[in-house]
Amino acid sequence: MNIKRNVIENVGWQVFSRDGTGIYASLEKSEWIVVLSSEILTRMTANNFEVLLQLFGPSIKKQDTNMREAIPISTRLAVTLRFLATGDSYHTLMYIFRLSVPAISTIIPEVCQALIRSLKGYLELSEKVS
Repeated sequence: MNIKRNVIENVGWQVFSRDGTGIYASLEKSEWIVVLSSEILTRMTANNFEVLLQLFGPSIKKQDTNMREAIPISTRLAVTLRFLATGDSYHTLMYIFRLSVPAISTIIPEVCQALIRSLKGYLELSEKVS
């Protein structure tokens, strides 16, 4: 069974507004979220994704304002994991997640710093940066 083909046939590659839904958000609401977001988008299981959300989700959460709603923590984490797993350009991520390039360029370093702080007890980090 070709998972990518089934997802494309069921959802289609349409351009959505962020408030409506991008590809990621529309798949989040469908039955394909477990398959697509965990295995294709973030390259990890849905359970591991949830563990990461619970572990440091509050540290990456932003507050809603009168002007706009904050980008959800699940989207912030998915963008970062997609970037780390695939090396996709910010422009590619822009079309997948319906976020602006400036927003993505702010989100990825913030979430990476939160990952480092939260996982410091689990990882051994080198002092030498090359």
